[in-house]
Amino acid sequence: MKKIVFIVSCLLLSAMSFAQTDGINYQAVIINPEGQQVPGFDTSGDVVANKDIVVRFSILNEAQVVEYQETQVTTTDSYGLVNLVIGAGEPTSEKLFTELDWEGKPKNLYVEIDLNVGTGYSFLSLQKLTFVPHAFHRNIIGTGDMTIDGTSVFNGDVIVEGVTTLNNDIEITGDMTIGEDLNIIDDLNVGGRTYLGENLTVEGKTDMNGNLNVFNESNTNLTGALQVGGFTEIDDDLRVFQNTVVDQNLTVLGDQSNGGDITAVGAGTFGGDLSVGGTADVNQNLNVGGASDLTGALTVGGETNLLGRLNVQSITTIGGTLTVAEETFLEDGLIVTGDASVSNAQNVGGKLTVGQGMDITGTSNLTGALKVDGGNLTLLTGTLDVNDVANMNKGLNVTQATPTFLSGTLQVVKNAVFDDDVLIDGMLTVNNNLNLSNLVVSGGNGIEGNHIALFENTGESSSDGIAIRIASENLNSNNNFITFYGAGNDVAGRIESYDTAVDGESEIIQNHGTVYGSRGADYAEWLEKENPEESFKYGEVVGVKGGKISRNTLEADHILTISMAPIVLGNMPNEENIEAYEKVGFMGQVPTLVRGKVEIGDYIVASGLNDGMAKAVSSEEITLQDLKFVIGKAWTSSNKVDAKLINVSVGLKSTEWVTIMEQQEQRLKNVEAQVKRMQKMNEKLEKLEKRINNIDMN
Repeated sequence: MKKIVFIVSCLLLSAMSFAQTDGINYQAVIINPEGQQVPGFDTSGDVVANKDIVVRFSILNEAQVVEYQETQVTTTDSYGLVNLVIGAGEPTSEKLFTELDWEGKPKNLYVEIDLNVGTGYSFLSLQKLTFVPHAFHRNIIGTGDMTIDGTSVFNGDVIVEGVTTLNNDIEITGDMTIGEDLNIIDDLNVGGRTYLGENLTVEGKTDMNGNLNVFNESNTNLTGALQVGGFTEIDDDLRVFQNTVVDQNLTVLGDQSNGGDITAVGAGTFGGDLSVGGTADVNQNLNVGGASDLTGALTVGGETNLLGRLNVQSITTIGGTLTVAEETFLEDGLIVTGDASVSNAQNVGGKLTVGQGMDITGTSNLTGALKVDGGNLTLLTGTLDVNDVANMNKGLNVTQATPTFLSGTLQVVKNAVFDDDVLIDGMLTVNNNLNLSNLVVSGGNGIEGNHIALFENTGESSSDGIAIRIASENLNSNNNFITFYGAGNDVAGRIESYDTAVDGESEIIQNHGTVYGSRGADYAEWLEKENPEESFKYGEVVGVKGGKISRNTLEADHILTISMAPIVLGNMPNEENIEAYEKVGFMGQVPTLVRGKVEIGDYIVASGLNDGMAKAVSSEEITLQDLKFVIGKAWTSSNKVDAKLINVSVGLKSTEWVTIMEQQEQRLKNVEAQVKRMQKMNEKLEKLEKRINNIDMN
């Protein structure tokens, strides 16, 4: 009903008792939360006066099963007060109130209220009912010690001013105040509050339906089970060697410096909040219905189920599974030997180790390392943020709509499946399969020579590296196996496929292959410098002699050019010796520094000045002397006097030599023709000379 009323539940405890008739007196004040505060009570709001309401009572057994239920229509008085007798209403269960079997076992009273008579019930309260027989004696005062061998039943308060030893059960429906020691050999059942000024020793089960306040500075040791229905506040250590059940909050404060510890050899069940100033050790299961705040360490031997938040400021060790419904804050490490399931945010200041799988539906922030050892996958439907190493020995399945951030290293020994973005600022190591819908690896610096990623096969000598498959039966140049980018979408090169059809005896055979595409235009090799200290720039002309390069071209075996952007680069030296080598273009289009005017088609030859420059010689002017120094032919032109980079075709000298030889051959033919003409002319001159001589003689 969205907080329409508050009920002063403390009146329920003081007014609820067994009457001499078949029924239980019930009294409560109904408060409107929108009004002013009621003096004397920790509630706020005006009383709901003179209003018809319906109250439904349910009596539950130890298994929380309804044994009896009834409804009563009543009207609040001018003070908002209702006085009812449970058992006098209209039964809505098969069993009548008079048919209830109390058996001396505790029961719970579940109360609901309908403010508008027919609009529906809202939860009001849940209180313990403890069977107490009718008191035959009103006041018992003992001035000395009291020893009781049998069962002790007190319908009212119990005040112990001296040492008291009870050899059997003690059942108290009212409050219990202990001024000195109280020793109980068997069970203790207190329906009201318990005040301990000195020691309370119980060797059996302890049931407290009201608050337990321990103000002394000594420890509280329980060898049996502890069950508290109300608020529990302990200023020092609490040690329980069997099960611990607290329906409401448990706070262990301790001193101001160290805090108090909680030690439970059995299981721990807390219906409300769990607040421990020191360490908390539970050897079996831990169940907390509210928030869990621990300033020390938390150690649980069994399963841990937390319906509220978990806040631990020291190392947390869970022997079984860990289930946290709300936020988890761990200032130190978390070790879970079973599965870990966190439904909301998780913050771990130290290392997180999970023995089995880990399921995270909320945001997880880990400033330390993450290690998942077990046989189950780690499922992330929320965001995982790890600032240190992340180890997954089984697998990692990320299906969240928000990215996973890893500032450190991610190591996955088994399969890793990512359905969404995974951002890793550190190293990613996968020892088995990695399935990604999309993979983007980015960041500064890297490994193995500052690379962004390393793929290492640690198998046998026949192991392979990286395999790339494009699942298409018709590969063509539109299929790029690898594409190399510069800034933005600038494509620097790629390895692409091609597809050619070959007619093979009445059937078409598809031949697939790969092409390396690049903006580079020449094949080059690393060649050693004759002088390791000498430096070159691309486009300079060098002479090669004995496999070493220098600017001296007069005595060189080959004339080549320093490559600017090779498409293939061979003869790679070791990284430590790379300064003693330079890239030299052998074949392709190599930019060359040429001084003077250049026409397309000119021969580019070394300048002959050993200055790293070339000159252009036209095909008409080329000589045999120039042939030794030819680099290639110009594919671009220039009208500048100063040096300019000219695109030169290198390594295609067969045509050049043929052309030059043809030119030389033509020149020889021309000379021979001239010689023949001169010979004929000479013969004519000789004949003419003979005639002239004959004329003179006559």
